[in-house]
Amino acid sequence: MGTRTFAAERMIRHGLAILLLTILTQIGGLAWLLALLLRSLFGRLLLPFLGFYLALSVAAYFTAPLNDRVAMRCFVQDRIRSLFSARSTAL
Repeated sequence: MGTRTFAAERMIRHGLAILLLTILTQIGGLAWLLALLLRSLFGRLLLPFLGFYLALSVAAYFTAPLNDRVAMRCFVQDRIRSLFSARSTAL
């Protein structure tokens, strides 16, 4: 019974990590999921996650214009919108 509990806890922790990373960065959850699926090839989790995250970020940068997406403006003249914009850009 203890092994099942441990496996369930790991699934919940990884699920929460995927959810949180997706909320924060949109592609972080996908990178974490790919790193989890290929962990047996790499042996570790952090290094593949960073590699997938970098690859997905570069891919998103180059494919965004194909879908008529534009980058958010980080610096805006209006003080209220600039606070929101800077925080969004940081995420």
